[in-house]
Order: sequence, then structure tokens, then C-alpha cells
Amino acid sequence: MQKNKKYPLYKRLYCIRYLSLYPSGSSTPLSRITPKWIEDFQYYMFNKTGLAQSSAQLYCMALRMALNQAVRDNILISNPANKVKLPSKPETDIVYLTQEEVQKLESTELKGNIAAEVRRAFLFGCYTGLRICDIQELRWKDIEPKEQRIIKRQKKTSRNVVIPLVERTKRYIDLDGVYKHNPDDKVFPLLVSRSTLLEILHRWVREAGITKRVGWHTARKTFATQLLSKGVDIYVV
Repeated sequence: MQKNKKYPLYKRLYCIRYLSLYPSGSSTPLSRITPKWIEDFQYYMFNKTGLAQSSAQLYCMALRMALNQAVRDNILISNPANKVKLPSKPETDIVYLTQEEVQKLESTELKGNIAAEVRRAFLFGCYTGLRICDIQELRWKDIEPKEQRIIKRQKKTSRNVVIPLVERTKRYIDLDGVYKHNPDDKVFPLLVSRSTLLEILHRWVREAGITKRVGWHTARKTFATQLLSKGVDIYVV
């Protein structure tokens, strides 16, 4: 399968996982995949796996990509999925945390080095608006302690963003680390396995007594919502 930035490797591998769980899914020859087979598989993904609807849609799209590749490689004459409508991703509520909920998380400690770093990174995201991918790649050279700011080239947009270091932000990074570490060292070096980090995040949220469906992007949404609630212009946000 050709590399595709929109559907990274882990999403394509998860599609293979669910194909192996689907009855006869992994043993069905390509020549026997029909529009009816695609319909049945999509029903299974959306209704029997327990996946979020958005995830089910992504994995079904990954399958369609694989079938398109089979057509390009002259393994199939046409893609049977083209005759089947892909269920649309339902609109979801934007999940963000109130200031009170953020304070609940701040008062809920976690044991273990990785868990403590997850807590620190998420709260750092709530006060900076950085995406988790940018927090994972944040280096000490991106921090300017004298100017009290972070200058970070965003992974998604390739644009620089300048973030002032306010007191709450500085709780979660040690500014002296700029002088103690190699400039290319990561500020959050333990944020490695995304699935493990998400599992820890969910456990922490439950322990704090928060029932919302919180993910890493919730920190970014929380940051934006807090700015809007304080009267910051939406275009600035």
C-alpha cells in the first residue's frame, strides 16, 4: 500500500486487525470481495466492534484504499467498494474541560514516571494549546527562558507558533532544563506509545471524577474555549 499521510500506518494496521476478527475476513480472496461483502463488513465495523463511529469510518476507508491499490496493481479490475456508500461520520460534540475540571485534574496525582509525565503534558497542553504531536516533539531549544516564551514549528502546519510562558504554564516545565539538557533533547521524553498514553489519560480522568470522553485533543479545545470565555477575539484564538 502506498504511503498516505491522511491514513497513517497504525490506522491501516488496525484495519487488518479487524479484518482478522471479522468472520472469514482475513481468509477471503480478493476475487470474492463483492459489494455485499463490503456492506456486511461495514455493518460489522460500525455496529459490532464497539469502535467510535469516526474510527470505524477511518478503518473502512483504509480498506477501500487497499482495494484501490489492488486495482492499480492489476489484481482487481474494479473496486467493489465503489458501489457501496460509506456511512458518514456523525457530528460529535466538541469536548472541552471547564476550569473546575482542569483543577480536578491538577489535584489528582498519578504514580509512576510515565503516568506523571502524561499528567504534566496534558495540563501543559491545556495552558498552551499545543497538539500532542508538538508536545511530544518539543525540544529544549524551542524554549527561550529569558524571553519567557516558546517558539515551536508545528508538525501539522509547518508554521511557527509563539507561546508566552505564563506562571501556570511554567508549573509543568522546568525552565532550568534549558541549561541542564542538550538543546535537542525532548522536554517530554517519556511520551512514546500513543496507545499507552491514551490509556493512562483515560484512567487519570476517571480518577479525577470526570465523565467526559477526554482525548489528547481535548487539551487544545480546552485552551481555545478558556480564551474565548475570557473575551479573546475568535480570530486571535
